[in-house]
Amino acid sequence: MILCNLNQTVITASSDRTIRAWNPHASDESAFAPTMVGRHRDYVKALTWARHPSLLFSGALDRMLSVWDVSGQSNGTPIFSIDLGKIADYDGVGSDGERGSVYALGVGE
Repeated sequence: MILCNLNQTVITASSDRTIRAWNPHASDESAFAPTMVGRHRDYVKALTWARHPSLLFSGALDRMLSVWDVSGQSNGTPIFSIDLGKIADYDGVGSDGERGSVYALGVGE
């Protein structure tokens, strides 16, 4: 779980493979329901927020790194994804028999 968007949005990741955005300060009660940002093929384990240009990064046990536009424009599709399962494409990320899942992410500001 992360807090972002000037402390107005809570982003959660779950073992149900989803990423959701919550707006706990909404004035309209219907806005309290979470918005689906997107999903991975396995448990989402890591989230980080880049304040400028307002992008969400996620990593999961499916060996994917994804970048999301949480402004509602992405329709559940990442802007960009990297499949770390393609070992040869990334010059040795992981090795045969290693899962290579993502457990942590960070963004420098």
